[in-house]
Amino acid sequence: MDNDLLSPTLTIEDESIGIDEPWNPNIILFITFFFGLITGGLLLAYNFGRLGMGKYLRLTIIITIFLATIISVCTFLLIAENIIDVKNSKEKTLLRVGQRGLSLFIAFCIIRKQRKRYRLAQMCDIENGSLWSPAIAAIVAAIFIGGFINGVVKIIVIGLP
Repeated sequence: MDNDLLSPTLTIEDESIGIDEPWNPNIILFITFFFGLITGGLLLAYNFGRLGMGKYLRLTIIITIFLATIISVCTFLLIAENIIDVKNSKEKTLLRVGQRGLSLFIAFCIIRKQRKRYRLAQMCDIENGSLWSPAIAAIVAAIFIGGFINGVVKIIVIGLP
């Protein structure tokens, strides 16, 4: 008879080695809500490094920028095809809510991968790192990256004026 109660459930990922002042992923979710997917994605990517899961850092940045580009393309297509009228405040609000909802869903999916390691860091009494400076840097980077993405997508979808 196989008894799961007595079998070990810890894995090599349950070691606290490599965890260095991680950020609370749930706070990054709030930052994503207010400042967008690129900001949240950059912070979540670097949080993988702080959680000792550096192998996900580049992949998270690539996925975040790719999905932000897809959201931008869809937004410009909705506007270009006159499906959404940005002069109508209700439709503009609906568009903004949809973008934020998608951004939060994507960030939540990324956060699921970090929660176990973050809980391990909490149980090992590893202090949280300060998020102020990195958040400001991520916001500034997101403004430039998002502006570039939106500019390129606008030229491709709508065309040059």
